Amino acid sequence: MRQHVHGWSIVELVVTMLIVAILALMATSLYRDAQAKVASNSLREGILAALLKARSEATGREHIVIMCPSTDRWHCADTEAWHHGFVLIADQNGNGRPDATESRLFSQTEITPHAHALSSRGRRLLRFHPNAGNAGSNVTFTFCDRRGAEFASGLAMSNTGNYREVDPAEAALAGACAGFG
Repeated sequence: MRQHVHGWSIVELVVTMLIVAILALMATSLYRDAQAKVASNSLREGILAALLKARSEATGREHIVIMCPSTDRWHCADTEAWHHGFVLIADQNGNGRPDATESRLFSQTEITPHAHALSSRGRRLLRFHPNAGNAGSNVTFTFCDRRGAEFASGLAMSNTGNYREVDPAEAALAGACAGFG
């Protein structure tokens, strides 16, 4: 009488391990993409909330409120990169510049290292007036994360302080998506 051996052959074990490895790799990739999307959305929502706060503070205080990128939560940084943080400053003396003695209304440190936000070239300082308008030209923010340029998004603010979704400009994508590979 023939005996049945119970167990797995080496081929069955290798195939099973290969399937498990492929599934784990797919799950890891999906998780990282979801994490990147959350990071980009968090950064976007943080900047949008600060823009709305700046507009509200300017109308409520009846003087200019300045919003600018900042790396130290106090001073404006000389960059269009907003993902390291930003600050809202009450322009109490009305000179249109942030001064050391003026009140900081809000400051934000880096929201996430996994997403970038850049404003339009040359738009490092946003000034909100009591009429809720934004002095200067329109500003566009480009948001990018590790998923790359095809998943990048844009947010434009007009001089009147209105916001809308936009497709990111090709030139802005290179800077916003730099560092993600």
